[in-house]
Amino acid sequence: MKRVLMALVVLSACTPATEPVPQPVASAPPEVAIEPTLMADEIPAPNGEITVTGVKAEARVTSPLVVEGLVKSDWIFEGQFPAKIEVDGKPISEAPARYELPQDGSYPETMKFRAELPFDVAAETPATLVLQEDMPAPLSAGSDVAGPARTLRIPIVLAPPAQ
Repeated sequence: MKRVLMALVVLSACTPATEPVPQPVASAPPEVAIEPTLMADEIPAPNGEITVTGVKAEARVTSPLVVEGLVKSDWIFEGQFPAKIEVDGKPISEAPARYELPQDGSYPETMKFRAELPFDVAAETPATLVLQEDMPAPLSAGSDVAGPARTLRIPIVLAPPAQ
């Protein structure tokens, strides 16, 4: 019995003390919040690929919603990419987000875009602004199967016209 107790004392002396696990430091929230719920064929847009100006998360907006910003050129196919407003996961307004090439004909890595999305609601309605790349890259080199589309989702509130 003394040997068992002595062994426990020795083992406990050899066991390293546990140190507290460092906690992550909270960072500033992003300018535009991305909803965590994405469809199976979507991935969230990484920072810097698309920037929206004039529309913030949870903003109260009236019709038509004009969305402008900057987007990486690989989001665009034939001069546009899809923009829509969804209510309960169903689109209620869709329009292409279009860009214009600079006057010099160059094809810059980042381009200005604009979309105008009209809608009609009778009361304030929670919705989501969805901006999605057009023509996602293939899953792998040499594949004809497109990978998931990069998508930015911004929660908004649709407001009826002022009376």
